[in-house]
Amino acid sequence: MAVLTTYNVLKTLHVLAAVTWVGGALAFNILATRLRRANDPRALAGVAREMAVVGNAVFLPASLVVLALGIWMVVISGWDFEDLWIAIGIAGVVATAITGSAVIGPRLKKIGEAIAQRGPEDEGVQNDIARLFVIARIDLVVLAVVIADMVIKPGT
Repeated sequence: MAVLTTYNVLKTLHVLAAVTWVGGALAFNILATRLRRANDPRALAGVAREMAVVGNAVFLPASLVVLALGIWMVVISGWDFEDLWIAIGIAGVVATAITGSAVIGPRLKKIGEAIAQRGPEDEGVQNDIARLFVIARIDLVVLAVVIADMVIKPGT
């Protein structure tokens, strides 16, 4: 029978935060791809605006929870920050958190301003949204690598 330990509670919260973050990012990417294929610039612009809100309100806090709880689990478990799988995990989470807050977030803000000025159908706006979702897809790949790293635990 599983024992309710501090580690198990932390791991559960860590995984829930990761699922929220990665699942939300995946859902946004799928929705954006579908709307782009459907050639629906208004809906795509709406998704970009919502992504800005969700990014700040959900993804950024979830990424910080994932990082903080991961570090806490390393400290209480006796693992070492020099373990390959831990180093890869921390580097990936930090990289995607920085990408979200320093690249994706500011670009979404500029896209929102461009939508307000030129409208969602503007070719430049649509091109900016397309470029943004390329960055978001790359970020999602990094998150997938982190997930694989956490499951496989290379170096152990």
